[in-house]
Amino acid sequence: ALTNEILQLRQDQIDLSHLSGIIFDRKRTEQNFKRINEALLGLGPSFEENVNLLTRLCGELTGAVCSLYNRIDGSKLCAIGQWNAPEGFCSVDEAEGHICNDVIRKGSKQVIFLDNLPETNYFKTDPNVSAYSLRSYIGKAVACEGVIVGSLCVVYQDEINYTLEHEQIFTIIASAIGNEESRNDAQKKLRESEERFHSAFLTSPD
Repeated sequence: ALTNEILQLRQDQIDLSHLSGIIFDRKRTEQNFKRINEALLGLGPSFEENVNLLTRLCGELTGAVCSLYNRIDGSKLCAIGQWNAPEGFCSVDEAEGHICNDVIRKGSKQVIFLDNLPETNYFKTDPNVSAYSLRSYIGKAVACEGVIVGSLCVVYQDEINYTLEHEQIFTIIASAIGNEESRNDAQKKLRESEERFHSAFLTSPD
């Protein structure tokens, strides 16, 4: 009987430990989404500042060693949003072979998770994988008005446990960057329209 009581106590401790873990995860998740909400409400007029703020937030909330927001300009991959980029990191590089280039080109709506990177073909094609000893990658294509314009990504130097929380964080922040792209594009078109009108006004014989 005593043995049964001891076994039951141990089982109760395991159940309580599991329950406390669930509560801790839930609290962390609530705190993370509170930070995202505060960041979205605090976005300012500057496209560059907003993109860098959201890129940094993604890296911090996912516990990454570095986070980037990349766009393709011709044949170049350009990191226009950066957080914790390592010394010597090349913010403009040939796009071919990079993981983010493939994420943009394929344009999947899903969050992409890759682990054990040294055992993949990217160890040979993506110079950052070997240069910075990267082992895990999470990325998502960013859309503007239904068109893929870039990719948000985070990287790790160890294997990670990819969770639903990672996916939710990426989905929300990538969508927010897409909104910033739309707003920035609209502002550019407005400025161009104003400039054309101003030029036409000055050259009009009337």
